[in-house]
Amino acid sequence: MYQFTGNQGNVIIYKQDKIKTWVIYITKLFQDARPQHPRGTDELWPVVTPEEIQFAVQQMKEGRASGPDNHRPEILKLLDESVIIQMRDMFNCIYETG
Repeated sequence: MYQFTGNQGNVIIYKQDKIKTWVIYITKLFQDARPQHPRGTDELWPVVTPEEIQFAVQQMKEGRASGPDNHRPEILKLLDESVIIQMRDMFNCIYETG
């Protein structure tokens, strides 16, 4: 069985604690102090919506092996709205800037 651990290696048991740990991890991961690129006006790239991200996450099958980041699909399903918005911004920035 997969054990969810915090920064200090401690095992996290409760769902609310897992969510808090995940939010901290994602916030640090996507923290970026670089200036924002101006958004284009001629929609040359697709726009990713929070609903698309949430749908994709919900479609993930549980019990699968973790990827290179060592996070399993069950953890992604704990994401709250603020993290989904950060992911949306990141995906859209990738489309815009290449």
